[in-house]
Amino acid sequence: MRARSLLAVSGSAALAFVLSASTSRADEDTVKSGDVDGKPAVAKKDIHGYLVWHKAHGWRVVAGSTGRHHMKGRITIERGEGVHFKNVKQWKDAEELISEMENEDSFLKSVKYRPDERKPTELSFDIVSQENHTSGIDFEVSGPCHLAFELGLGGPGDKDPVKLDSKLVKIGARAIHPPSVPFQTPGMFNAEQAEAPPPPPAPAGDKVTGVSGRPADLGKGEFVGYDVWHSKGTQNWHLLVTTMEKRHHFKGRIWID
Repeated sequence: MRARSLLAVSGSAALAFVLSASTSRADEDTVKSGDVDGKPAVAKKDIHGYLVWHKAHGWRVVAGSTGRHHMKGRITIERGEGVHFKNVKQWKDAEELISEMENEDSFLKSVKYRPDERKPTELSFDIVSQENHTSGIDFEVSGPCHLAFELGLGGPGDKDPVKLDSKLVKIGARAIHPPSVPFQTPGMFNAEQAEAPPPPPAPAGDKVTGVSGRPADLGKGEFVGYDVWHSKGTQNWHLLVTTMEKRHHFKGRIWID
């Protein structure tokens, strides 16, 4: 990974990345794998910069700020032969969407893919954040690799300079700061989640009847498990999960046979 700096360009909301004078090579992770899991325990009103963490299925980067700022950054795949980003999703919280409509400053297509959108190895973005609202990016990687994060905080205008400051980035459940920006970390590829196995064949004669109608004993928080039913006279199915006092991951699959 090469040390680089961020420069805002004039004109549109495009983002230019320019090599700085320092081009020292860093082939070691500056943030270790044990530090990236879990959402940082930071209240939304206190976010000024970035939250970065690895979750069950991929990564999440959250951008937020006090006041109005251009959040400009880049994420690249390092040391991963043939590996690319996948399932990239940009999202904005409800308050940010309302603010954009009120201020007429929507940046709905702020993520750029390089070399192309089909198998990108670099994601860059220019997200406008204001009034303590948050936006972000979710993504996964297609194979074993390392990730380089370059996350900067700009000003209210697109031409304003961008600041790279490790104190503006919090990583993992312990909300640690990276030693510097850019920083590098393992991509945390999980081979078990790379491709879902095909569904098992349904046992012969294993069919359930009497599926129409919502269960009469359905009550929130009264048991742990699933309720599944068909709305009579429609083509609609419903699946509801509920738990009691403890936290659970409900995992399943539905397929057409």
